[in-house]
Amino acid sequence: LLCFGLSMAPQFSVMAEETAAHAEKADRIAINIPARSLAVYQDGKRIRLYPIGVGKAYTPTPVGYYKILEKIENPTWTDPVTHQSIPSGEDCPLGYRWMQIKGNYGIHGTNRPASIGGYVSNGCIRMFENDVEGLYKITDIGTPVDITYNRVVVEKTDDGVIAYYIYPDGYGRQPLEVNEVAKWISGYGVDMFEPDDAIEAKIEASDGQPTYIARPYPLYVNGERMKRNAVEK
Repeated sequence: LLCFGLSMAPQFSVMAEETAAHAEKADRIAINIPARSLAVYQDGKRIRLYPIGVGKAYTPTPVGYYKILEKIENPTWTDPVTHQSIPSGEDCPLGYRWMQIKGNYGIHGTNRPASIGGYVSNGCIRMFENDVEGLYKITDIGTPVDITYNRVVVEKTDDGVIAYYIYPDGYGRQPLEVNEVAKWISGYGVDMFEPDDAIEAKIEASDGQPTYIARPYPLYVNGERMKRNAVEK
């Protein structure tokens, strides 16, 4: 295996984890490299969101559409250079769970928890140990895994507010212009409430933090739905 990955995050109740795992099932896993996040979807709804470590710029995590090919508890890691093996345990870079997605690439734990959130691996996806063990329980072989490279993320919060994020260009693949970001926002009907200078500052910062724009509502006049929404800033 080509990836480095370790470790012990805070422990959660085993009973609570088992109950959650019984109720939840991963229909799809979505990984966004610039966000360094892994989302789990069930019935089209995001049910979990995890921080991850991804590949370094010169050993990048591959973008594409994959699926879980293999699951292994307590995996052994083999050094790709020396071909020496390290069995499962505190010294194993794969932690205690491995889920293969392509060749030598996979989702796994790590004995270096401080690396989570960075561009750190040989292409694999690293997770905190508790996180990967939780994911392992609700994921079956054959589960789709979509890996994308999207610096701009726009979403509607649970209370209906449109927020957007811009992440750093860790691989230098996606330069952004104001008009491109504005197009992303316009699809949610709140583009008039985020001026160009604010978008430009957001691109400059590229800090991955949310900017909350406004809350749109459908607008009706005499029973007819208008093309534009009513918007609460």
